Amino acid sequence: MTMIGKTIAVSGASGFIGRHLCEALEKDHRVIKISRKVLLYDRDTLDVILSGCDVVINLNGASILKRWTRSYKETMWYSRIDTTRCLRESLNRISLADDRERVFISTSAVGIYPPGGPYKESDDTSGPRFLQRLCREWEQEAMYPASPTVRTVIFRLSSVASVKYGFFASILRLARLRVFVSMIDKKNPLPMIVLGDLIRSYSWAISHPNIRGVYNMSMPEQNRQQNLYIKLQRVNGPMLHIVMPDFLIRLVMGDGVAIFSDTASVETKKWEETGFEYIYTKIDNCLNSI
Repeated sequence: MTMIGKTIAVSGASGFIGRHLCEALEKDHRVIKISRKVLLYDRDTLDVILSGCDVVINLNGASILKRWTRSYKETMWYSRIDTTRCLRESLNRISLADDRERVFISTSAVGIYPPGGPYKESDDTSGPRFLQRLCREWEQEAMYPASPTVRTVIFRLSSVASVKYGFFASILRLARLRVFVSMIDKKNPLPMIVLGDLIRSYSWAISHPNIRGVYNMSMPEQNRQQNLYIKLQRVNGPMLHIVMPDFLIRLVMGDGVAIFSDTASVETKKWEETGFEYIYTKIDNCLNSI
């Protein structure tokens, strides 16, 4: 299904995903990048921007790949919750003034699930861990109170794999040096989605009116660090395998050690049933294309 050119507002446009998403959308659509200043402190300007939009995409959130101090966890929390609330409240205000149908695509993460899996979207997420609480509140802000003219979609993101940027790119660079570093336990789940498939998922959600609610964003094959190690060896040859201990990661990341210790695998059946076709269904596809 092709999309007629739309006006799309993006918050968090300067981030890793935001930059690449805007670049892709700008080929066929008018893209408005919402600054954090406008989002949080200029309600009137925000309402004017969103009133002229067909689609609003929310990608705000401070990076999780930093040391989690008490202060930084507050930054992670408010950079997601406050910004999402501002967008939702603006959408609700402008919906009172017109009956224009709009799409709101907000963000969450597979960190909403407890360790283990695989989990589907309807599974219980009521655990006490910080990431679970953060993601639950994040989703609640996006969904409630909902205007009937706004179709809301939430992507629960797994780790986004790019050969040039981010965590996965670092793994590949080390692999070329014949080194593989596992975080804590090589058997831990390592759900990933390739950046290109994620970017295509946004366009797919925009163009299909039946898509609403929450979706796990991961490639269908669920990986573990051990599996990735084995597959990288097939590409690069024998490698030195180093397992980073819990205490060392905690020294660097603080409570952020949870990113590596409390991981979960997820099911993608609900997203596949929308008709979306992945280019990268398995990590092998990605490695073979490098």
